[in-house]
Order: sequence, then C-alpha cells, then structure tokens
Amino acid sequence: LDKTIRKVVGWGFTYLKLDFLYAAAVPGQRVRNIPRETAYREAMQIIRNAAGQDTYILACGAPILPVLGICDGIRIGPDVAPFWLSQPLSVWVNNPNNPGTQNGIRTSIHRLWLKDLIHIDPDVTYFRSRHNRMTKEQNQLLRDLVRITNFKATSDLPHWLTSIERETLRAFLEEQPEIEQLSRY
Repeated sequence: LDKTIRKVVGWGFTYLKLDFLYAAAVPGQRVRNIPRETAYREAMQIIRNAAGQDTYILACGAPILPVLGICDGIRIGPDVAPFWLSQPLSVWVNNPNNPGTQNGIRTSIHRLWLKDLIHIDPDVTYFRSRHNRMTKEQNQLLRDLVRITNFKATSDLPHWLTSIERETLRAFLEEQPEIEQLSRY
C-alpha cells in the first residue's frame, strides 16, 4: 500500500480520490487479530504517510470516524445522478443508498455536522440540460447544497454544455457566497 501510493504521488498526482473504502473494514480474517476499525484506520494512516501532507485525500464509500484526522475530505452519501430518484431501486425496493440526487442530498444534509471536522463532498452538481432529467428546482437544491459545503465539482462534459451553461458553471465555480447557519435546520 505504501509503495503504491508513493508511486502514484511520484507521478505528480496531488489529489487522490479513494473509493469503496468500506471494503477494507468488512468482517474477515486479518493478519493481526485486531478490530476491523483499527486495521482500517492503520491502513488509512499508511496511505496518509505515503502520500504526504501536501496531497489531498478524498475518502469515498468510507466509514466516517476512522478517516477523521487522516483524510482531507469525505464523500458522505450515495452518488448523485442527473435524475432525482430511481423509481425501481429507491422507491420499490426502499433502498436510500442508490444513486440519485434526492438520496445524495438527504444523506449529505444529515451529515453536515461533520463540516467542522472534514471537508464534506456532496458529489457533483449539474449545469447541463443535455442528458439531465432534473427540474430547474431540483438542480437548484443540489447547487445550494454544494454552496453550503463549499465542495464544488461537476461531471458535465464540456461539449454537452451550451455556451450559456458554460458561463453559468464558470460563475458558479468562481463565486464565494457567504453561508450563514440561521438555526438548527
């Protein structure tokens, strides 16, 4: 693990998005007889030491508590998608962890209390109208959440954006709104 991370950072990468990290904490046999959370945290510390403090580490699909103090940011919900809700997966099967913007927003809002401890990544926001089934209001809710967390990202391909959408995205990325919590909610 140490050797691999050092090699990747040696290639010039200073931003590491590590996904499906929960897999390292599932029940199983380990080399040493230690709790799985301890093994997981030790592995994350190896990654941090190998990457160095100048490399930004984003933990995705990660148990929250063991990454605090080690990683710079954490994706705290399911992936958002250019649609609000997956009817078959989220509604019929009642699975709130499936990709979809409603699930991503709900989970992110419930974990905003972590913001003082670690950067909160609510996933991406969308500016494209092409291949996007969300309403204007749904897109706005996602953009507002991204503003609150100040973790701005998009997965829009540039050639999918109209010139107006590109300018809207540019303005969004450059803005620095002041966010103030007015009450508990």
